[in-house]
This record gives sequence, structure tokens and C-alpha cells, in this order.
Amino acid sequence: MPRNRTTQGNLLRVLLLSLSRAAWEKRLVTRWKAGRQIAARFVAGEMLADALQVTSDLNANGLNVTLDHLGEHTSTSADAVQATEAILALLDTLRIRPVRANVSIN
Repeated sequence: MPRNRTTQGNLLRVLLLSLSRAAWEKRLVTRWKAGRQIAARFVAGEMLADALQVTSDLNANGLNVTLDHLGEHTSTSADAVQATEAILALLDTLRIRPVRANVSIN
């Protein structure tokens, strides 16, 4: 059965998420121009400032945004605390920054 674009996009997203877990694979993808271009479709940035800039740009084009701090690979309590703090910082920033965005919490 032929795959539709949604299925292909989901498969690509899953692949990119799994690659993000391994440091060497992440370095490979981010140094490879095609890898950066593919990842940019799904990842607004690694830093909050980058994600907010992309959010502002998308808002200017009439799009609303969902931001997701990728914490689904949290396996220790320290990781959970760090992910929680990052999400709370994001929510605090969105409260004072004039962007149309919500936050997906995993």
C-alpha cells in the first residue's frame, strides 16, 4: 500500500527523534547541510531564543505554533527535574512574549 505524505512525515519525525538521542548522530546530522534542512522542518531551534524567533516568523505568516520541549527520553529524576524546569521557563517566557503559541508537554 502506498504511503501518504503524513505517514512519510511521521516516519521522518520518528527517525529524527531517535537520531537526537545519540550525540555522534546528532553531530553528523547538524553538520550535514541536507540534515540541517530536514531537521529545520521539525525543530525550531535548540535554544529557546531560536524557537521564539521561528515562532514570531510563523505568527507573522498567520500561523499558530505548538512548542515541544523534547523530554520523552527522560529516564532519571534529574532528567525529569531538568525537563520540568525548561518547560516552566518556556511557559514564563510565553506569558511575557507576544507570540501565538502553546506548549506540548510529554
